[in-house]
Amino acid sequence: MRSIYIQPTLGYQITPKLKFGIGVAFISSRLKLRQRADLSTQLVPDALRAGAGLPVGTTFAMLGVPTGTDFADGVLDATGTGFAVNFGGIWQVTDKLSIGGHWLTKKTIDFDGDATFTQVSTGLFLPTAIGACPGAPPTCLQAGTPLDGLLGSQFASGAPLANGPVATSIVMPPQGSIGFAYKANNEWTFMADYHYVVWGWFNDVPINFANAATPDLDLHPANKDTHGFRFGTEYQYNSKVQLRGGYLYHTGASPAQFVTPLLPEGARNEFTIGAGIALTPRWHADLAYQFIKQSDRRGTVNLAAGNTGLYQFSAHLFGAGVSVSF
Repeated sequence: MRSIYIQPTLGYQITPKLKFGIGVAFISSRLKLRQRADLSTQLVPDALRAGAGLPVGTTFAMLGVPTGTDFADGVLDATGTGFAVNFGGIWQVTDKLSIGGHWLTKKTIDFDGDATFTQVSTGLFLPTAIGACPGAPPTCLQAGTPLDGLLGSQFASGAPLANGPVATSIVMPPQGSIGFAYKANNEWTFMADYHYVVWGWFNDVPINFANAATPDLDLHPANKDTHGFRFGTEYQYNSKVQLRGGYLYHTGASPAQFVTPLLPEGARNEFTIGAGIALTPRWHADLAYQFIKQSDRRGTVNLAAGNTGLYQFSAHLFGAGVSVSF
């Protein structure tokens, strides 16, 4: 999920030591969800089941299909928009110390888009005959019958895996921060803040398919609220160069039972360095580098096997900017 927040904000100097700001946040969000369907968990279609004399509730696992057999690739692509409110303030306690805080309200985004299903070849064959054999389908499914041919009807118009519109709703969680900046002298400035995100609001994702034959999905991430701690310093090296460094740590939102390929997220440590350079009296350049190291975390790869997967993540981020003042 990628969300862009556009936040026009008005600021007002209430007193010489107190500033306040408030604004709206326009959210433009795009959601893309891609999953494979496991054939072993699927019910045998009624047309095949009844003709072969199989009881209601027969799954392909009962026919010998192993767990984790992909037979369909599903892609959900949807967009949505909404508005939230953000506000904050800064208190200049002394000439050297300032304290500030910020809060962004939650917003439920309604997404609309399309679901596309593509058949994935299993290469499997029925190990034994099913039904009143000898005979012809659907009365009899002979041993050696290719499963892929039998499953093709599942992707036809009106079938459970037919392409069509889809809708969902996701809560963009509220979040806030509070921190301070301290200017020790003309060279050194120190900053720290605490960041809180109420991910507990993001605990239900209902996915509704317009096609009545496609079963709706209801994901339950059961997220936990996260806590972040950020520290930074800036050193005025000379009249033209500022050097910066920082460290950030925040906890993971996903509980152990929802660490999956959808969001294999965990606690993170982030280290940053950077510099600001005055190129001319009007032109200014900034450079930054950040290293992200996420803690290794066990998670689910195969539902039948439990948390047997090990998720690892790290990243190197580079930033550069140029500004001009008038």
